[in-house]
Amino acid sequence: MPDKTVTSEARFKRWAAVAALLAAGTGGAALLGLLAGLPRLASLGSGYIPMAPSTALLLLLYGVTIFLHVRQPGHSRLRRAGLVIFGAGTLASLVLGLLALNRTYLTFEHLGMTLIGSVAGVPVGHMSPLTALCFLLAGLSGIGSLALGHGHGPCKRLAGWPALLLAMVSSVLLLAYLYGAPLLYHSGFVPPAATTSIAFFLLSAALLAQARPATRTYTPLSAAFAHTRNGLIAAVLILAMVIISTGYLYFRKHIADHRQEMASHLSAVAELKVAELVRWRSERLGDGSMYFRNPDFSVLVRLFLDRGGQDAPDRRVATWLEKVRDAYGYDRVFFVDRVGTLRYSVPDSDEPPGHFLLDQLATLLSADAVQLSGLHPLYPGGPVRMAVAVPVADPDPAAPPLGLLVLRIDPEAYLFPFLRRWPTPSRTAETLLVRREGDKVMFLNPLRFADGAPLDLHVNVSGAVALPAIKATQGMQGVVLGPDYRGVAVVAAVRSVADTPWFLVARMDQAEVDAPLRKLLWVTIALVCALVLAVGAGAGLIWRRQRARFYRQQMETAQRLRELSLRQEAILAAVPDIVIETDGDQVCTWANGPGVAFFGADLIGRSVDFHWGASVDGDDGLNPKRQAEVRVSEGLYRRSDGQERLLAWRSRRLA
Repeated sequence: MPDKTVTSEARFKRWAAVAALLAAGTGGAALLGLLAGLPRLASLGSGYIPMAPSTALLLLLYGVTIFLHVRQPGHSRLRRAGLVIFGAGTLASLVLGLLALNRTYLTFEHLGMTLIGSVAGVPVGHMSPLTALCFLLAGLSGIGSLALGHGHGPCKRLAGWPALLLAMVSSVLLLAYLYGAPLLYHSGFVPPAATTSIAFFLLSAALLAQARPATRTYTPLSAAFAHTRNGLIAAVLILAMVIISTGYLYFRKHIADHRQEMASHLSAVAELKVAELVRWRSERLGDGSMYFRNPDFSVLVRLFLDRGGQDAPDRRVATWLEKVRDAYGYDRVFFVDRVGTLRYSVPDSDEPPGHFLLDQLATLLSADAVQLSGLHPLYPGGPVRMAVAVPVADPDPAAPPLGLLVLRIDPEAYLFPFLRRWPTPSRTAETLLVRREGDKVMFLNPLRFADGAPLDLHVNVSGAVALPAIKATQGMQGVVLGPDYRGVAVVAAVRSVADTPWFLVARMDQAEVDAPLRKLLWVTIALVCALVLAVGAGAGLIWRRQRARFYRQQMETAQRLRELSLRQEAILAAVPDIVIETDGDQVCTWANGPGVAFFGADLIGRSVDFHWGASVDGDDGLNPKRQAEVRVSEGLYRRSDGQERLLAWRSRRLA
């Protein structure tokens, strides 16, 4: 029978060596990818955070250390070097993790590489706090395994507990990546990379195999029982894959449904706001249309201008202007003549009409329609206003227009509050009103997450093509993804406002959109892990019952054989003939009473010279399947008292 203990120990060593080498290879590949400008080797995806150089270096060192220790466990220098590496790595990861918790990032983590940019709002090239925790667990397990050396039993198993916890953490990280909702993304903290999660899972497997006691009692099993064990392992692996795949399909389906629901919500908000803007604009133009081509109002204005505001027409014009201002909440209503001179204002004020209106006066007077101006500052750095511009025609069709009636709008009275309102509670939802000016996109309303007055913020089209605001000005409609003016990933519904140069963007941070998915992710991962553990526990119980049944059957078989042997000995002892049992060298191993009486008490263990006669094949009566060689012979044998007797033997030699 081969030494099963040695075979089992060698198998675990091979597993530890392979897992450690793969973990080191993952870290080394990430380092090469960062050095060669191939970040995909360090991230496994363009939208994922790459592995930090400091993380890759520690993984490489940890993996190589475990591999060398497994290959040469008795090498004292390697063991001391491994303790130094694990100790230094644990201390370094602890410091970097605390700094990352305070959002303090050191450039020396880049190991001299030039790494710029960010993913999910965090800078690349730095260790995650969760990664630092994993290194701490790996360091504790590695130090425990190396310090205990060839320890046995519970002492060495203590080093396996941190490795087991590391395996659980890395499994959760991998499941989160697999399900498309990696942890710590859009949280402000650096998330662990996908490659880092894979490497930690491999590292935990190596540490668990290394933490296994050096020797273990092993009871050899039958081939059929070994097949049962292998079948249970295969069944557990298959069921685990089915459970993980089912959880993946369920979660991805829920992600699609949830994001479709959020897209519909954003689209509905955008549609409602665009419809309200169109209605509001139509009402403002309707207010101005009461005075456009109104002969009664034109006559009053003509008289007012001719008499210099000293007669009854002055009072009637004032009444018209006061009524419209009070009824529709305009900031100011005033009239300028064709040369831009302010002739009347409600409320009464000498405030100039503003640079924008004066610059556009000729165009507005020549327009044969009521115009609603866009948002503009009254003067550089001044407040933002809008205006309904109504050209007032002269009663004489051949004469030029008398001037311009301006209904000035303060957007803070209705427009900006309307844009700020959101139909449901939200931490990040925002409505943006933008327009295109040359190669720039201007933000027209105050921004929720940026200081400054309206119209102060703009972005260049050529430098930020992924912004939803830019996509809107390029004619895109519907729901889009991309960073906003803060560089934070958002989901946005973009629409154009009919008959205006405006575009509306209703947006929400991707992190808030996916927040309900985070809760479902934890529930799904917990359920998947619980089901996998339940399957493993069930298989373990089946295995223990099978093994207990096997050992019970072995004991029962041994008991029956013992009883049968005792019964046969009792029967043979009662036979008056001489019955002797010998081994292959004709040394007596057992004899009944007549045999001992004939040959002497020292017969057991003594060689007897039997004269074997002719042989004939026959069946063994005890086991029909076993062939036996039967011999019949006669010869003279000396008794213990010296007398010789003729004995006839019938002997059977088992094949």
